[in-house]
Amino acid sequence: MKSKRLIGLLLYTALPVWAFSQIKGTIVDIHQQPVEGATIVMQLPDSTYLEATISAADGTFMLKPEPESYQLIVQHLLYQTRQIKGRAHDVGIITLEPKDYNLEEVVIKGERPLVKVEDGRLGYDLSVLSEKRAVNNAYEAISKLPGVQESNGTLSLAGASSLTIVMNGKPTTMTADQLETLLRNTPVDRVEKAEVIYSAPPE
Repeated sequence: MKSKRLIGLLLYTALPVWAFSQIKGTIVDIHQQPVEGATIVMQLPDSTYLEATISAADGTFMLKPEPESYQLIVQHLLYQTRQIKGRAHDVGIITLEPKDYNLEEVVIKGERPLVKVEDGRLGYDLSVLSEKRAVNNAYEAISKLPGVQESNGTLSLAGASSLTIVMNGKPTTMTADQLETLLRNTPVDRVEKAEVIYSAPPE
């Protein structure tokens, strides 16, 4: 049986403690319809991770920390990633612009959610992401993840000043060119899952 690789994208940050109050908002599309399943990552202005959540069926979301100022990174597979700076308790309505592709024929079952949020980790099932999409390898699949950007063979993450690639639990020491070559030669079905990690992992 072929082994599957686990690929994580890590941004190492400190995790401060804030009083537990709530910041709320609503995610909608350009037709003012609610967007379910959008991930909302809260950071300090210096990109320090605070918390992440997923929008509900009615597009609403709540985040517990309430620092004096913050920024939100709003991500969804079907929409352009948005970064918003805020100070208010209620951020109001956030409108997402569609990407130039869609997944209208993909059925996402309840037992296989598109994204899970746990301890700052946004976990994506690449088998779901690759359905009805023109992706040929792990590199192309990862570059399509919400918040992940690709330019000339280099991957970056929205809201992050640096990026660390972790494969099978170990940070890679490969150069960007070596990593791109490896991922482009790895079939997407050999990758079990991909995680976008904004918080510092445990030692």
